[in-house]
Amino acid sequence: MATYSISGNAGANCKVRVFVESGNEYLGHEDVSSGAYEIKFRLNSEQDVFAVAEDVNGQTTGYGNVTPESSAGAPTLTAPEHWDEKSGLFTASNGDRLLLDASGGAFQVNLPAGPIMGDTVSFVDATGDCGTNNVTVSGSGEKIMGLAENFIINDDNAAFDLVYYNSTYGWRLRYE
Repeated sequence: MATYSISGNAGANCKVRVFVESGNEYLGHEDVSSGAYEIKFRLNSEQDVFAVAEDVNGQTTGYGNVTPESSAGAPTLTAPEHWDEKSGLFTASNGDRLLLDASGGAFQVNLPAGPIMGDTVSFVDATGDCGTNNVTVSGSGEKIMGLAENFIINDDNAAFDLVYYNSTYGWRLRYE
């Protein structure tokens, strides 16, 4: 087992994604707050690992190789983390955090086209109206939960993420 440590100093809240270098296997991510941070994780065996820091728009702002107990550098980010209110037809991008306002009626959100493993879009029913005025989520040609059909948000106060895995399983539901 190998222990890895990634540390740095972020200018704003960001997401640090970790990958195995051979084959770009996605291991996971950590949301970090602005300022100094340290992320530790363990793998069953020592592997070549790299980390990518992304701003809230999913844009790469820093990257580096990680070896056991070493640092991936110190990305500097300027964009603050934020949530966007949506109440009508919208096409999401990787990393979007959407506060859904369905108080005025049902609408549709299109997921990003051409996603890659680990892309994430977050949803929160901000007004508690999705049970009455459903929000339809379109996979934009990709499956959602392994099905080639739209995902309907029809529960009041729903809060979850959709994370893209691959073309077989598509976007996967994650909630805590």
